[in-house]
Amino acid sequence: MADFKIKSTAGTGNKLLIQSENQSGSDYAIEVGSSGALGSLKPSSIKTTTNSYDAIKVGELNSLGYLNHNFFGMSYYLGGGNVALPNATWTEVTTNWTKYTSGSSGGDDADLFAKFSGGRFTPTIAGFYQVNVNTYHDGIDDTEFVQSQIRRNGSASAGDYLGQIVNHSSTASQDVVLSLSGIIPLDTNDYISLWCYHNEGGASNAISNQTQFSVTYVGTSDL
Repeated sequence: MADFKIKSTAGTGNKLLIQSENQSGSDYAIEVGSSGALGSLKPSSIKTTTNSYDAIKVGELNSLGYLNHNFFGMSYYLGGGNVALPNATWTEVTTNWTKYTSGSSGGDDADLFAKFSGGRFTPTIAGFYQVNVNTYHDGIDDTEFVQSQIRRNGSASAGDYLGQIVNHSSTASQDVVLSLSGIIPLDTNDYISLWCYHNEGGASNAISNQTQFSVTYVGTSDL
């Protein structure tokens, strides 16, 4: 079977322009260049009924075909001061979270795939999410320990949390760091949040700036 071709007529420029019914003149949706030149999309966005995406990333990765929005997620840290955690009880860390910002990302709590409020992350798109957490605790003594979990809907049941990483202190009044990560399936009515535990004897702090929480949308297919 022969190739199916749509070709412009000969003339200045000799390009194929595809227009919608309400476009005319120099307004067009798709342009295919002459003499093997690259095609282009004008305007340079892909739009659904609810969201608009820049089509091509401008910069050094453009030649690799990266989309401009090739990352969907968010990252927070305890930027509002330390959070005191009571002794010998699992505590949800709900306060003092501050979003990492980037002048080029333009993201906020209205991001496409996520809502983050009161220490709780709720997806606006159901799927699988990569979660990464660092927790930093002070004043942990010999034989004492700290633990961290990422819980789905506050549940400590098997299958509803990631982590429960345990770290013991080897000396008196030691700062202890925990890191945990994993992939968890979430629906749009689920949320995940950070929970911490320690047996220091008195209150211990989750330390500002060094306790961090990030989530990345992975996709809708199981691994």
